[in-house]
Amino acid sequence: MHDSKESFALIFLLLIAGTALLPAAKGKICIEDFGTPCSEGSCERTCESKHANGLGDCDVDESCKCFYDCEANPSRKLCKEDLGLYPRGCTAQQCQNDCANKFPGSKDNVHGYCYGPDIYPDQSCRCAYFC
Repeated sequence: MHDSKESFALIFLLLIAGTALLPAAKGKICIEDFGTPCSEGSCERTCESKHANGLGDCDVDESCKCFYDCEANPSRKLCKEDLGLYPRGCTAQQCQNDCANKFPGSKDNVHGYCYGPDIYPDQSCRCAYFC
């Protein structure tokens, strides 16, 4: 009988340890478009006031986009990272693919978007992702 208690305890510990090694579940990024004109500081403040942990940023059309956790989970934080200049111009599909490759996971966990005034030929790609 003593052996079965030890076996049960060992199995229980292995289950706990195995669960701890599983990757944390990621949420889905939602986007709200606040429109134009966009100023970066104002966009960030508007987004944060409407969505907890929201991340506001201006896109290539100078439109204020608010990225936020659809589930409004306060323990998850959104970050943004630039992927640099795209000398031939940034396309939404290419930027999304590059962001998904840089931050692997579900396609809902990362959003790539082009930014920079479109009068400049070298637009940039930026990623919003859970960090």
